[in-house]
Amino acid sequence: MKNKYFVITDNGVVYSSSLKLLNKKNKTQFKEDDFKSFGGERILYLNDSDITYQRDLNYLSQIPISKLYSVDRKPFYVQLISFLFLIIILIQVSNCSSLLVKLVNYFSGR
Repeated sequence: MKNKYFVITDNGVVYSSSLKLLNKKNKTQFKEDDFKSFGGERILYLNDSDITYQRDLNYLSQIPISKLYSVDRKPFYVQLISFLFLIIILIQVSNCSSLLVKLVNYFSGR
């Protein structure tokens, strides 16, 4: 005799003949240990937060690990360009300040 799986939530009862079909139907990731056995049936009581948690687990398990730990190089390049512009501006300001000192000295007669 095959087990039937029942999930009882605030929104109603969902059942299936296999755990795989139940997980697919609910978009969850239940395990055999989550259920209580009553005869040939497996029953699980959940509230809304529990079902949301199970759906989040299922969603997170589908995301490849490489996407979670990928490195975005754009901020580094933006900082590098900003730093180069800062250096260029500082060089121009330092050249202007020496020119201003020369002009002040020239007009003051020193």
